[in-house]
Amino acid sequence: MAETESTENTGMSTRARILIGALVAIALIAIVAIAVVVISRPSEPEPTAVAPTLGPSGTATAGDGSWERVKASGKIVIGTAPDYPPFEFFVAQGQIDGFDVALMDEIGRRLGVQVEYRTLAFEGLGDALALKQIDAAIAAISITPDRESQMDFSNVYLAGQDGILARQDASMNVGSADDLAKLRVGAQRGSVYETWLYRTLVKTGKMPEGNLLVYERAQDAVSDLQTGRVDLVVMDLQPAQVAVAVGGVKLVAQGLHQQRYALAMPKGAQALKAEIDRVLTSLHNDGYIANLAKRYLDMDQLLPTPTAAPTSSPGPTPTCVDGLALVQHLTQETEVKPGQSFTKGWRVVNTGTCTWSTDYRLVFVHGSSPEASMGGKPTALTRPVAPGETYDMQVDLVAPLKPGTYYAYWQMQNRQGKAFGERLRVTVKVPANPTVTPAPTQTPAAGIVFTVDRTRIKAGECVNFAWKVQNVTAVYFYAEGENWQDNGVPGQGTRKECPPVTWT
Repeated sequence: MAETESTENTGMSTRARILIGALVAIALIAIVAIAVVVISRPSEPEPTAVAPTLGPSGTATAGDGSWERVKASGKIVIGTAPDYPPFEFFVAQGQIDGFDVALMDEIGRRLGVQVEYRTLAFEGLGDALALKQIDAAIAAISITPDRESQMDFSNVYLAGQDGILARQDASMNVGSADDLAKLRVGAQRGSVYETWLYRTLVKTGKMPEGNLLVYERAQDAVSDLQTGRVDLVVMDLQPAQVAVAVGGVKLVAQGLHQQRYALAMPKGAQALKAEIDRVLTSLHNDGYIANLAKRYLDMDQLLPTPTAAPTSSPGPTPTCVDGLALVQHLTQETEVKPGQSFTKGWRVVNTGTCTWSTDYRLVFVHGSSPEASMGGKPTALTRPVAPGETYDMQVDLVAPLKPGTYYAYWQMQNRQGKAFGERLRVTVKVPANPTVTPAPTQTPAAGIVFTVDRTRIKAGECVNFAWKVQNVTAVYFYAEGENWQDNGVPGQGTRKECPPVTWT
């Protein structure tokens, strides 16, 4: 972002004077000078991504080395989906905050390691764990039997419950899941509420399959609720309360489906789990988690941990797993003019076990404002991309017209519309149009007409002078040696002079 400072040197206008001698006339004209100084702040480059190292496959044992690797590197890589306030959300300049983020920061501090966050789609967190792309995940993740078959969980750090939203003007009573059966209900894709609604209502035949609408982000479901595309939205209670505070919706039920939130880790990462559980115990014992819950969730008292749900048969094992990691930014749009077209590029690597087909596409998922999408359209792959292969993704964008700093995140989706992998960021700074300094009022140029009927003059011979002068303060006509201040004349006139000497 550039800042412009203008320094104007006020025009030093002197009185224009015309001094007319026998054959001499002098006019002084004002001069105006303007200096403009442009100072550019060094822009912050987007962080350089490092090509990921794919972790080993296989099931770890108690001596799996998961904690030793984290300890040796001095950092723990955490996956999260920061579009679920108050648990995790974006703040200024693309930074993240929230209950889960503050909790994870403190866990990292007590473990003695730095926390490095990777922003992913919520439904892609499990795949990222399976591919060892991240060490752990935190994003209001509920423990379920299905998930326990695919990943390990820490001890429960918070008990929660659902919140069911309706439009502000809606009139309905919800006392059980069956009350939702005839309504159009929205839920976040991959959430426990999607699974709960499907198994409780759709699979049992109580709800038409078309009445369950799933969304990439919970906020998108709330937006459709406000516009009447769905009748209800089911989400965690605290994010539902945030939506109520924003306006346009109300809470009509809660507590129908209680949850147990925990950190998720790759299956078999028992060494890392033991260290995280140790820290969580201390955080509970010293009241740190209770204080965070008060600060971020407005909970005066922690809910008791609900009884674990009965174990159910896990879903079918996928034939392959999708994964994506950023290798590097191909372009750095530090500053883009308002309305300017540009192309953003990223080099990514297929970290999964599935081959990406041309049905895979990159889509916009989140930005700092509605304008942050910058007119970008979903962009499909132009060729298949095998596991381990890199690919250069590009999207065509147009900078917003309003000055400011904009950031946006793009996400890869597979042919089923499931999002996966790291979110790809674009950041642009749109400067204000330079302020046009109005041209200074110029001093009119002096108009001078001065003539003499001849220039070769004999001593005693008379000659005729004539003059017409405009846009000056004063005019003087005097003989050499005379005091010019005493010889003012009108701006237009004639004079006969007979010099006593010869001029040639």
